[in-house]
Amino acid sequence: MDALQSTVQYTIGRLDKMWVAPGNAMIMINRKLGQEEEQLIGLRNDTTLEGDNFMWLRTKGANGFGTGRFQLENLVKDFGEVPSPFTSVSNQNLQNGQDQLGPYFWKEYRTGTQTICVLAFRRLSGGARVLPGRASNMEVLMRNCVYGTVEEALSPIRDGQIGFGVITTPAERQGGNRMLSPLAAPRQ
Repeated sequence: MDALQSTVQYTIGRLDKMWVAPGNAMIMINRKLGQEEEQLIGLRNDTTLEGDNFMWLRTKGANGFGTGRFQLENLVKDFGEVPSPFTSVSNQNLQNGQDQLGPYFWKEYRTGTQTICVLAFRRLSGGARVLPGRASNMEVLMRNCVYGTVEEALSPIRDGQIGFGVITTPAERQGGNRMLSPLAAPRQ
């Protein structure tokens, strides 16, 4: 896997092929690493803080993540580094929340009176939402800096924007399941 990660390049993908529907997506690149697939989605950054806002999504089949608890250290190691302005992250310095898709975790960084950055993580299972391809789990790492509140910074990783893949365009902020019914005929 290390050899694949260092040699397989990302390719530019269409925004309507994103696995999630963040409202402020600007670009999406993806790659396939054997049974594992990754998408890196660039998010708009209206702050003056150094670095890019992004969502990194990784899917694996049934044997990929295992059935144990979410392992932050493995996710950060697979991503490669802790993005700035964060210097380190551990299970002890994370806050957590819960929505319709399950738990999510984050660390905050504040500067000035209105600028807040979050480094957020979550794992989604096939029971929580429809996942791409033959994936049984999807892990997500997000860095998002905004002028505003923690809720605004966390919105791309929360159930309203991560609960569905994009069907039409990300700007319309509506996603959904591409399968209307297990018995539906193909679209004409």
